[in-house]
Amino acid sequence: MHVKSRGTKPKASWWTEELETLKREVVGLHHQLHAPKRQGMPLEHILETRKQKKELYANKMREESTRHFREFCELQTKENVWSLMNRLLKNATPRHPPVTLNRGSTYTTDSQETAKALLHHFYPDDSPDTLT
Repeated sequence: MHVKSRGTKPKASWWTEELETLKREVVGLHHQLHAPKRQGMPLEHILETRKQKKELYANKMREESTRHFREFCELQTKENVWSLMNRLLKNATPRHPPVTLNRGSTYTTDSQETAKALLHHFYPDDSPDTLT
């Protein structure tokens, strides 16, 4: 039986040691909330420190991500953009509409039957009641 390995999650190419350190500090401050909370001690100081670190972390992450994206955009030429686009599209699976359609208690079996079911649903046959 295949067991999922416990590898580390891949990081973004723009992720830095500074961001990693800030992340650990924010998580550490979050974990520090539990003991004082159980003991009924005031949490204002820890909450304020965590809020400041969290804002700093978010700002640094936004700055680094934007900086990296701008560098990426500056490196692009007309040929690079299309080669990247073609590479991404080549690996993407084409999106097809579903062949089966739920009709009450049954499903359609092929695209022809699905097309007929949709046609009859949205454009029902004329009946003497509707011909007035």
